[in-house]
Amino acid sequence: MHPLLQQLQNKQWLWQGGQTQAPFAQLCASGWPALDLWLGGGWPQQGTVLIHSVTGVGELQLLGRLLAPGARLLVCINPPAQLGAEAWQSQPLSQLWQLQARKSADALWAAEQCLHSGSCHAVLLWQQQLELRQHKRLQLAAQQGQSLLLVLQVPQQGQSPLALPWDLSLQLQADADGLQLQMLRRKGFARPDPFRLSWAELFPQFFPAYRSSQQQLQPDSFPVAS
Repeated sequence: MHPLLQQLQNKQWLWQGGQTQAPFAQLCASGWPALDLWLGGGWPQQGTVLIHSVTGVGELQLLGRLLAPGARLLVCINPPAQLGAEAWQSQPLSQLWQLQARKSADALWAAEQCLHSGSCHAVLLWQQQLELRQHKRLQLAAQQGQSLLLVLQVPQQGQSPLALPWDLSLQLQADADGLQLQMLRRKGFARPDPFRLSWAELFPQFFPAYRSSQQQLQPDSFPVAS
């Protein structure tokens, strides 16, 4: 292999068509084995992730396992509404921070500092506009701080979620049967067909029959992503 290509491959900047697994050192199980398989093992725990979705379709519920309490902080920057305590009841309040920035530039600066500090396992940033140079800075900060940046964007006319080199980008769309996920991009991973998660699976607390059936299953009947 040419030395330049070898260098790019060593830095995980080169993707080969034959690759079937994403080159992420650490993955987090989503809580749904079929979704983990679709994601290539689970959610990445480091890097940059885009969730392209209208607000309130279950996007935070989908990320629940990834945002679970850990040894480091979870920071939410410019959420569209005040965070509800019920949605974060498993998260110690001392580890959950909410920041409201008046300017987009201030929000990006805060996200970069949080990621780079190494004190945050994840940063949730609600940000509509992001330039390539800004994304690169955040990507580098996440790499240095071994953190995960999750950017949530509402679809807008003329805006393409494919414009930036996200490590993982998903587009969510609700329908009558559940939440449909379309993978737009994942580093080192061929895009699979769209995936649908039923409302009963996403919100079992509202579907007693489904919840009862799941409680009867043995915990070791499902594979766990590494």
